[in-house]
Amino acid sequence: MHELYTLVADPDSAQTMFLLFVIFWLAAYMSYVIGNVNREARRFTTFETVALWVCGGTIFLSLTLIFGDFFFEENMEALLELLKLDGILGKLSTKFQRIVVTIFLKLMR
Repeated sequence: MHELYTLVADPDSAQTMFLLFVIFWLAAYMSYVIGNVNREARRFTTFETVALWVCGGTIFLSLTLIFGDFFFEENMEALLELLKLDGILGKLSTKFQRIVVTIFLKLMR
């Protein structure tokens, strides 16, 4: 548990951890929507189609940022600045990391 806590508490991994959380959450939502449509044997509504495209695009962008973070760190920072995501992604990553670290501290007691 201590090793997992040190991995989560590392400030350098906050952004990657947050992006992975976003990817898993959006993939779960996409699976839920597709499963409901298949189970009910109907066609996708316009809202569901748009939601799936937005989720897919967000997942693609998140995976691109993670790939860039691992292999091309300078270029990823430039991409974040170009997309105006550097400030908000940093704030969201820090808040998400605080929540996860707090949960781990409660579990370690």
